[in-house]
Amino acid sequence: MRLHLRLYLRAFTTLLGLASLALPAAWTMARAQGSPSGSASPPASPAAHPGAGPGEEAKAPAPAARAPESVAPADEPADDERESDDEWESHVAAPTVTGPVGLFRMQTAEVGAPLHFRVGFHLQGFRQTNFLIGDSSATTHDKNSRILGDLTAALTLPDVTFLRHIELYLAIFNASNENLRREAGRLDPQVILSLGDVGFGAKGAWRVARGLSLGGHVGARFFNSVSGVLANFAASTVSFDGLATLDIRAYAPRVPIRLHFNGGYFLDRSLRLLPGGQCSESDTIDACIRSRVVETFAFGLGISRARFAFGLELPFRPHTRRGGIVGVAPFGEYHVERAHGTGDSTVADALASAGIPQSQINAALIQYATVGLRLRPAAGLVLDAGVDIGIASPGFRYGPPVPAYNVILGIAYAYGPNRTKTRIVTRTIIEPAPPAPVAPRIVQGYIRGTVRDAITNKPIPGAAVRYVGLALSPQLTGEDGTFVSYPLAPGEVHLEATHEDYDTIPTTAMVQDGRDTTVDLLLAPRPKESKVRVRAVDEHGAAVPNLSVHAVGPATRDATAAADGALVSLPAGDYALTIEAPEFLAKERSITVEPMRDQNLEVTLRRRPQQTHVTITREAIVIRGTIHFGTNNAIILPDGQQLLDEVVDVLTKNPQIRKVSIEGHTDNRGSAARNLRLSKARAEAVRTYLIKEGISPMRLTATGFGASRPLVPNLSPANRAHNRRVEFRIIEQSGE
Repeated sequence: MRLHLRLYLRAFTTLLGLASLALPAAWTMARAQGSPSGSASPPASPAAHPGAGPGEEAKAPAPAARAPESVAPADEPADDERESDDEWESHVAAPTVTGPVGLFRMQTAEVGAPLHFRVGFHLQGFRQTNFLIGDSSATTHDKNSRILGDLTAALTLPDVTFLRHIELYLAIFNASNENLRREAGRLDPQVILSLGDVGFGAKGAWRVARGLSLGGHVGARFFNSVSGVLANFAASTVSFDGLATLDIRAYAPRVPIRLHFNGGYFLDRSLRLLPGGQCSESDTIDACIRSRVVETFAFGLGISRARFAFGLELPFRPHTRRGGIVGVAPFGEYHVERAHGTGDSTVADALASAGIPQSQINAALIQYATVGLRLRPAAGLVLDAGVDIGIASPGFRYGPPVPAYNVILGIAYAYGPNRTKTRIVTRTIIEPAPPAPVAPRIVQGYIRGTVRDAITNKPIPGAAVRYVGLALSPQLTGEDGTFVSYPLAPGEVHLEATHEDYDTIPTTAMVQDGRDTTVDLLLAPRPKESKVRVRAVDEHGAAVPNLSVHAVGPATRDATAAADGALVSLPAGDYALTIEAPEFLAKERSITVEPMRDQNLEVTLRRRPQQTHVTITREAIVIRGTIHFGTNNAIILPDGQQLLDEVVDVLTKNPQIRKVSIEGHTDNRGSAARNLRLSKARAEAVRTYLIKEGISPMRLTATGFGASRPLVPNLSPANRAHNRRVEFRIIEQSGE
């Protein structure tokens, strides 16, 4: 619900929200800094401890030592355990003003560390004279002030496949706008306060190359109704964005530069929040039009637009361990948007009637820049300060002007597990000891390998690597398919890699003294089979029992009996299925099997007649009977379909018949041209029916001869009926 209150009330509530967010963060920091800690001397040299590593000389056991003098937890990593730039950025990732990780207004192609939770609060404000309303005979120029307060929360999903790359966020948007002007009859209140607009969305980001990350974002925002207590869903907005981040430090570690790019589309229907028919009677700039412009700006309304942003960030990360600034990052953003559509034609038409220049009405380009500074004074805490600088405003058709400046202040706190590393350091006093004998020199080597697909050569993550004949536990390959072996004695080592989707190919590697041996383990992909369930019914829809199915294609399989049909498992590819059952005519069906995608197939089988009407000779498939068609057309009548089903049965059971010519004939009534067309049409109709019933089109041709080849003279109705026929001539068989 949007309320009309005083501006100072909004400022008080937003500052109260800022304090409620900062106090828990300060309390957490105070507890962390107040925890006990003690100094510890450096650990003893490797020579003082038993069990030297590979390639080092082992020493005799040291003499008994005194009890430890001090044990101290160290909550901060040592210099040699300092996080990488990528790890550090993911743990201190800060939210934008809308919620997802980024700068102020543009997002970065990153989502933060897994299971990290971020809460952010941003306060924005500006004041400008002669901003929305100019001097005229009806009013004075305005003095406009606005304060925005946004509360956001975001969570990076757990560290499991795919989910670790996803960030979810929720945001609450609040705004207060005061427009001071002297105008008799103004329709908008002096102060407009809008509370509780809700935004949410998801972002995904992936590292695709060294220093380069790409991502995508989808988000939505719902505006509260002007006159009701619920959201006006018809006025919602949806955004789609592509994201890219390039970290120059991946190529030049001493150059702290990160470049960012956003590009997307903002589907904005928020103008529907204004009352329907508002200012419909305004034909010039009157009090209603001026109030509509002010309300559009105060409520944050706009129209759909394409938007692009370019960002430059300088993430300085001082090597400060205790106290001081953990990180400082100045940054800049440049935004350019292009509006499209009809926009607010009510305001545009009124301004045009008043003689306002078209450039102030129809300009569609919006440009502004943002510069800011981000401080990270303590672990998890982020402080932001910056300013938006207006460059180019849209015409009033596409929204109110862009403010000349807009100050932004922000505070955020990020919390997540597994960042603090606790080290137990023991200082031990060693008693003097006589020189120890030197143990025999032991040299070991390692195998560094990659498990790959034998066909595509792509790495296989999650494969188990076993050391045949050695009492060593299997190792799993990482996301890039690589592994590093245990320390191994020099010599030949037999390796096997296994994965549920692959067949094992044994590999042998030769371990060398004190060296790393590189090896590729290849796995043969298993064909991914799919299940095809076949069900047959008769002409009345009753299930046909004792079904037999034979599949021919990349593999040849016979189906097994299943409930209400037959079931066959097939690798991917194109197949011809022969479907038979006792006392029924057989049929063929062609199917395409996709990997790991089951499918169901239902066919209708016709009962075998008591007397067979179709036989095979060396030259033809002979039909005892006539395939009847409609008068003067090529529509096959039901008794003709029964004969053709017997032809289907013969072709299905005799695959050696590779090609059949379907030949249509007529009597001599009618013109020769008409009879030729009719005979061809009937032959094609028979071919189409056979194909529909499962016979391969490659086995069938169709032609018509009209009345040119009569069997008997066309002297009587019986002779003419005998000449009207369809013949099946065998033109190719296997083995010939």
